[in-house]
Amino acid sequence: MAPLPKKKYAKSRQGKRRSHLHIDRPSLNLCPQCHQPKL
Repeated sequence: MAPLPKKKYAKSRQGKRRSHLHIDRPSLNLCPQCHQPKL
């Protein structure tokens, strides 16, 4: 039998894949009447 790898992927490879898995924050716009930040 051939030796098996201990891990499937290296940590750097896993981090490169996960670097694109973030969610964008909703943009805040100022209300023209009350000048408060609104979603």
